[in-house]
Amino acid sequence: MILRELIKNIDKSEKNSNSPNIEHYANELGLINNSWWGESNKISVFWLWKRYDTDSYVGIEAIYLDDEFIGLNTTAGRKNGDGDLEFVSKDASVKLRDHILSLSQDDEEDEVSVINMDEEMGEGVPISYSSELLTKKLFCTVNKETVHVTDSWERDKDHKKWSLVEVKSESGVTETRNLKKGLVVPYCQANQA
Repeated sequence: MILRELIKNIDKSEKNSNSPNIEHYANELGLINNSWWGESNKISVFWLWKRYDTDSYVGIEAIYLDDEFIGLNTTAGRKNGDGDLEFVSKDASVKLRDHILSLSQDDEEDEVSVINMDEEMGEGVPISYSSELLTKKLFCTVNKETVHVTDSWERDKDHKKWSLVEVKSESGVTETRNLKKGLVVPYCQANQA
């Protein structure tokens, strides 16, 4: 008898049914989930052939998605893992994959942080010590101008000087400023002078 005829006449009674092994199907389809897959009332499994092996049923299971036959899972013995999954077509595997993805119970998806693209970011990011500087250009939030670092004391023995920098403004004025008071490192932007 050919497989098509066997599937057409399979016993779909409760007595011949088995629970779908969604985790196994997900693994076979390359889906990785650190949480767990939910239940599905759309996947049903019926034995095409089964036998008892020590303490487990093994054999060939016919898998249905929305009452449409999509594939077989064959387990030769209880020590052979969860079986080998085969599909009637690539489309059938994609349908099962998409359905399993819809069952994901991963709480992390609910905790996705969404960016507010209209959030005011200011002129830059504050730093506390000159040893954190990767640029010689700072923005002074007090005077609303760009200043250039000409000297710093990050290696000074007096740790109170570590937050001080000597800056020169665009107008040519040089002064010692505290990084913690009105100086920020500007954002990395194209076309900055």
